[in-house]
Amino acid sequence: VLCRRLVGCRWILDVGGDHGGGQSKLCSLLILTSTNTATAAINVNHIHPGQLINVDRIPPKNDEESHSHRHSEQQQQQPDNGRAHVVRILQDEAGVSSLTPELVAQLPTWQQVVDTYGSRPRLLFGNNDNRHDNNNTVCRQFQQTVPPLRRMVGAAGMFSTGTNLVTSLLKNNCQIPERVQFYGVNATKEQHGMRWQVPWGKHTQQQYRNAHSTQLAKDIRKDDLLPIVTIRHPLYWMKSMCKNPYTARWKHTKANCPNLADDDKNWNNLTVKYGAGTQDYASLAHLYNDWYHGYTQHASYPWIMIRMEDLIFHTYDTIHQVCECAGGQLVSDNNSNETARRQLQYPLDSAKADSPGHDTSTGLVQAWIKYSRAPDVSSWTRTDIQAAREILDADLLDVFGYQLPTMT
Repeated sequence: VLCRRLVGCRWILDVGGDHGGGQSKLCSLLILTSTNTATAAINVNHIHPGQLINVDRIPPKNDEESHSHRHSEQQQQQPDNGRAHVVRILQDEAGVSSLTPELVAQLPTWQQVVDTYGSRPRLLFGNNDNRHDNNNTVCRQFQQTVPPLRRMVGAAGMFSTGTNLVTSLLKNNCQIPERVQFYGVNATKEQHGMRWQVPWGKHTQQQYRNAHSTQLAKDIRKDDLLPIVTIRHPLYWMKSMCKNPYTARWKHTKANCPNLADDDKNWNNLTVKYGAGTQDYASLAHLYNDWYHGYTQHASYPWIMIRMEDLIFHTYDTIHQVCECAGGQLVSDNNSNETARRQLQYPLDSAKADSPGHDTSTGLVQAWIKYSRAPDVSSWTRTDIQAAREILDADLLDVFGYQLPTMT
């Protein structure tokens, strides 16, 4: 990590990479990518000039070698250049019962997954209210300030970023032990601490947290809930928004999308209707930046940001870390490590199947095939590609390892 320059009283830290010149920089960022850790763990903090922050991982309960890291080693010994290893993951761990030869031929090799997203998940732990000694601080602060019987987690994220997927995984696999003991094993997932969304609405911008609550969460103490914020590769996200814009409204057509700007570089303005009100943005790419900056630059309470892609390719390691941070325990964690992985409950069909109005075309196997490849932007105009490189926050992309196409 290279300290690049001092801006005001905040350090801007460079984590490397060439993603274009995003105008808004992610302040006070540290990233650890040591090969012997289970998670690439990152902290976002206010850092005083001259202060060195030690960043470390949240250790797994048994401090065992990362399953994802073992994947990257084992794939070298697997036939078919690692594709057989992917088949084993899908069948033995995810419980996929039938894979046709046609589907297997479309699957990526494990090396392709590692080359695109790394051998382990990347989690961003945030709390701009305090200076952290290590990345355990966010989790420790949440657990120390919220009594076990009040602890909860809930999903947050922009449209089409995996909020339903993380909710499904947490509800089926994670629980707060003290709440289970108090409410009973047959209580609801909410009583066990796994809520559908944050109280202010999962798609609603963070800035409305204190002013707005959904109808079913009016009595929830917001400090008792740890937001699990999902993020997705911005180009895949924009392609998905072109397909289903939800409540976002901007001028575009099927043939001309995302239509970020015209040839004279005038931004194509956009509005989004949230439960708390309507918000204006300069373009679809500006919406991406502004929404996530609500957490990375303004949230003054504990939160975790996770990649949607890690919920697909590094499922167990991601859910294990999130659940443990909230003071929870995976339902399968009383078993051995490998058994616990095999007993993790995966949503094999689309996690949006029970959500009317959502696209339900992508199940687990299709997600492995689709998201292991770089986003196809061959239909995008040169203006859109250039605008995306100019607008999207380069530091935020660096944190999550998201690459943008170069201009040719």
